[in-house]
Amino acid sequence: MEPRKGILVVDDAIDTLKFLVHTLTSDDQMVRPANGGQQALDAIARQLPELTLLDVRMPGLDGFEVCRRLKADEKTKAIPVQFLSSSTESSERLKGVVRGGVDFIHKPFTLGGLESKISECLGWK
Repeated sequence: MEPRKGILVVDDAIDTLKFLVHTLTSDDQMVRPANGGQQALDAIARQLPELTLLDVRMPGLDGFEVCRRLKADEKTKAIPVQFLSSSTESSERLKGVVRGGVDFIHKPFTLGGLESKISECLGWK
């Protein structure tokens, strides 16, 4: 089986980043980490991911701004973005949808729930 194009996980919380990369990586799934907004844009410029899991609140470029930039660029606008956030405010969810996000995953999340949302977003069985 050929490896998938991969998932880019973006979070400024190193423990969360390490957990997600370790947990989601498998023989047929590559997962790349990015520790902030600019690092995410740089990683995407090097290799387009199949999906981006993007923390909302990060210093510098926050997740909303990263998503806005991705959706404004012809080369990256089709990459699905799933936001990760501990906020349960509906205004944040709306802001994410307006910026082009396809889903809003609330922290703390269950691994099964996260994997289900990723599979659903990408049409995996």
